[in-house]
Amino acid sequence: MTELLVFTFKEGLLSRVAHDLKLAAMQVRILLDADRVEVWVAADSLRVRCAMKNGREDHRALSASNRREIETIICEQILHAHRHPTIHYSGVIRGDSVVGMLTLCGVSQSVVLPWRSGHGEITLDQRLFGITPYRAMMGALKLKPELKVAWRVQTSA
Repeated sequence: MTELLVFTFKEGLLSRVAHDLKLAAMQVRILLDADRVEVWVAADSLRVRCAMKNGREDHRALSASNRREIETIICEQILHAHRHPTIHYSGVIRGDSVVGMLTLCGVSQSVVLPWRSGHGEITLDQRLFGITPYRAMMGALKLKPELKVAWRVQTSA
């Protein structure tokens, strides 16, 4: 089983009417051997799993229409999946971490991931990959630049 989750966080004057989000990548391919990790994620496969309120899942906060609208914005306006269809990470396992390169929206950055039996989490700044954090209502509602990415990969060890 492989699970890749992305958590977004709201800010701004109207943040009280917005939601922090828990997203799941639905198309993830992983190549894992003794010392290497390769991950490919279809950029258009991120789906809203639920809203988050005070660190807890809130499955009733968003309608199906809200979810589709958010997913479209992520795919088309944030990740530009038509131009950059794949998110890719390639790294070498070194103890409890993976040292490698993450390519997101056509920009590659060195990223060290914690790797404890195939799971971990990291905070990433979208701006390092040329992504302007989403804004609406003339900036009164926006996403924080930092995202939390969490994963769990079934390993044979």
